[in-house]
Amino acid sequence: ADAAALPEFMDRLMEKHIPVTLAVPGEQLQKHRTIYAGYAGKIPFLNHGARPHAYWQNNRYWSTTFYDQMEPAAIIDDIQKGHEIVGEVTGNAPTGFRAPHFAHVRKKPIIRLIYDTLKESAYHFSTSTLPRQAFRKGPVYEQNSLLEIPVTGTYYLPYNIFDSWGHIHSPEFPVILATYPYKLMTSVDLFLSNDIPVLMNYYVDPSHVLKQPAFFDALLDIQSRGIPFHTFESLFNALHLIEKPEPQYEEAI
Repeated sequence: ADAAALPEFMDRLMEKHIPVTLAVPGEQLQKHRTIYAGYAGKIPFLNHGARPHAYWQNNRYWSTTFYDQMEPAAIIDDIQKGHEIVGEVTGNAPTGFRAPHFAHVRKKPIIRLIYDTLKESAYHFSTSTLPRQAFRKGPVYEQNSLLEIPVTGTYYLPYNIFDSWGHIHSPEFPVILATYPYKLMTSVDLFLSNDIPVLMNYYVDPSHVLKQPAFFDALLDIQSRGIPFHTFESLFNALHLIEKPEPQYEEAI
């Protein structure tokens, strides 16, 4: 459903110069190669693992492929094969990663295994942690020589992942409610009016939002305020422009 929705979804955003980063399971990239390859070189793709993340049964999608239920060798294999598939389909090796169903990836040995595997393939960043990590460590922080960018919540629910799945009518009718764009737009309003600096890192399934015009209206409203939209890589470039003070060292005693 997301592959079918992607062309119209992308047309709407690219027309307004709103950047997008795609995180697509490798199996889906291969199955719908013609669609996704059309965006190669135009937008960045994350490695989102190789295995499918859902299967169709009883008139709805059900989640599958959870790293906390897999052996270490299987996790490494999924990351490595996902890397190969993105490169094969898009012609560009990915430099960023998002773990499948990352809300379940909380155990330190699994997180360490993911980072160690990514370092071997020269990744720049991961975005596989929950909103509370941004409160603990910052909106972008270094972890195991990688940059980690936690997803974020809203002004109303800062510790909850702000994704489209959490705002659909039902699994049988996976289209977002009007509450999603409302929370997005009003969160921005409240952050601005209270002078709160925020990096919002949120994600949607194209098929969830395509038939909800209010979602696109919310993005355009935010854009009209001069608030920048970034890909992960353009965010890093912007951050590198910030001059950092030279570290001060005390004389050892």
